[in-house]
Amino acid sequence: MEFILFLIFLILHLAIFASLSYLSRLLFFEKKDEYHREEITSLGRAVPIEILRVLESGGNAILGLAFFFLSALFVFLWAMLGGAIGSPHYTHSIGNYFFHFPLFFFAFIFSYSFLKSAAQDDNPQDPLSILSNYGQAIATGLSIGSLSKILTSYGSYHEMYFFFYFVLLVLISFISAYLWNGRSLFGLEMPGSTGSNWEADSWQQDAESYEEEENFADNTNSSDSADDTYESNSFTLESSNNDSSDDQNDLDYGSDDLTSGDSYEPESDLDNSNSDSINGNSLDSSDFDLEWDDFVEKQD
Repeated sequence: MEFILFLIFLILHLAIFASLSYLSRLLFFEKKDEYHREEITSLGRAVPIEILRVLESGGNAILGLAFFFLSALFVFLWAMLGGAIGSPHYTHSIGNYFFHFPLFFFAFIFSYSFLKSAAQDDNPQDPLSILSNYGQAIATGLSIGSLSKILTSYGSYHEMYFFFYFVLLVLISFISAYLWNGRSLFGLEMPGSTGSNWEADSWQQDAESYEEEENFADNTNSSDSADDTYESNSFTLESSNNDSSDDQNDLDYGSDDLTSGDSYEPESDLDNSNSDSINGNSLDSSDFDLEWDDFVEKQD
């Protein structure tokens, strides 16, 4: 039961460290001016890519997985050895803290530069060369295995201090951010990746797909605006054609009236005839010449 709980915590820590590695590289190590949308939102996809990148650091993911699991299993058995010597391995004692401490992880990190310098790069079958090539997988297994064993002992029996686990978690997380990205820490050379292209290929595909989506959206918007412009121009042309046809009908109607033979009198003749009729019917001032006697009342 304790070993099953150890495997669960091993997978959990692996996912946490993969997320921290990805976010630290994205926000602190690269410091890009622009980020694609997938780089920010696709954290669930970035976690397996980060894990595969570490396991494939030496060129073979299967061999990297074997080194990782054997390293984690080694520190698990080493922590169990404390119970064989003294009190049970999960009790609150100095010996158990020593066996649970990630001693092999720090030893491997500080001795990696010497291991790499002693390895024969031109001989792929050299054991030191193989260990140096898969340094990321080995160091990750040693660190995560120790943290998982400490959390397993605490979660199963609650006798060891949780503060011991918390301090080591913060310290190893900080170191692993440099370890997983192959960066040097305070001048100390860290195991790096030698031939992994998982991440670069994946984000390149995401960037290309994102650009294709943007181009498709731009083309769709431009086609919609072109259709709207065409419809508005068609409506304007149709309106102008209707207006011109109405004007032509008015002109045709007037020409029909002129060609039908009806007489048409100019406006000036009408004005003259009206003025004559007014003059013929006008009253003269002599018609109003009346005497005063006509208005005086005659007396009887």
